[in-house]
Amino acid sequence: SGSANASRWHIFLEGGGWCFSQADCIGRQLSLYGSSRGHTPTAHTPTTQCRGLFGADGLFAGYRQAVLKYCDGASFAGTRGVAVGPSGSFQGRPLAPTHAGAAVLDAAVQQLLAGGLGNATDVVVTGCSAGGTGVYFNVDYVHRYVASQLTHTKPLKTRGFGNAGWFLDTNSATWDGSG
Repeated sequence: SGSANASRWHIFLEGGGWCFSQADCIGRQLSLYGSSRGHTPTAHTPTTQCRGLFGADGLFAGYRQAVLKYCDGASFAGTRGVAVGPSGSFQGRPLAPTHAGAAVLDAAVQQLLAGGLGNATDVVVTGCSAGGTGVYFNVDYVHRYVASQLTHTKPLKTRGFGNAGWFLDTNSATWDGSG
């Protein structure tokens, strides 16, 4: 907004859940949580469940706001640039997840740097749900990358706040959810 301080930035990582199986990841590619095909290049606000805390009138009023849309199923952390595992198809179109969310984040930060993020003195990275997990995975990276591109010599203060980013009820390779 016009009243936002150009040196204070809030980067919000949208949530959207993880995909937990190859079939789930393939199915996501047909939704806004697995593909950016349906996203528009216009202003967005944080999702409904997190709007009050992270919205423009919330904790970060006066900050320049960037909402990064969720589209990789892996909390902006996947680094595979090629399709993984077996693919599926939908309406004759091949589907195979790439899990390249880290590249999505990298491209978004590059665009933000082109839009003035290099003038920042304060950056807050927040997210909700899978975006909250993305904060834990990426806040140090965002700090190092932005700090290396600053257009001034002041120190960069970067903080991360992930909301609802722990998935404790999810089975893992060593725990099946029992006991």
